[in-house]
Amino acid sequence: MSDGLLTLRDLLDLRLSNQGGIRLAILSACETGLSRIELADEVIGLPTGLLQAGVAGVVASLWSVSDLSTILLLVRFYDFWREDGTYPSKALPQAQVWVRDTTNRQKYDYLKSKLSSSLSSQADSGITEGFLNEFMLNHVYLSGWEARDVAHPFH
Repeated sequence: MSDGLLTLRDLLDLRLSNQGGIRLAILSACETGLSRIELADEVIGLPTGLLQAGVAGVVASLWSVSDLSTILLLVRFYDFWREDGTYPSKALPQAQVWVRDTTNRQKYDYLKSKLSSSLSSQADSGITEGFLNEFMLNHVYLSGWEARDVAHPFH
């Protein structure tokens, strides 16, 4: 990784299975789950590289995603998985349903309590306020508290 780019070769050289076993990798950026077919009998991409390097499972996005809905999904997913002890294969659909079915008020209240309880520094609280203000501007003020702005399958 001398040129600053992460390559498939870099991932394979890591031999992650020899380092205590990584259970899950989350690739939350747009289209991180897409692979290219370089050779007829191989599928090459980040998820495949991570699996080959020894990661037990990969969650990745197959299309462009909204930053807001991704944050909502992943925060809720981690809560189901890490705090409630739900297996990742069950936690992800539960988080998707939560993002789809909760109102703007429920999302705002949840995030406000979650983010403010986990952040301690002044810089972090500024980030929290900025995110919550953006959520308010883009969803609550435009659609109202009881709307479900991220219920569309795109999110």
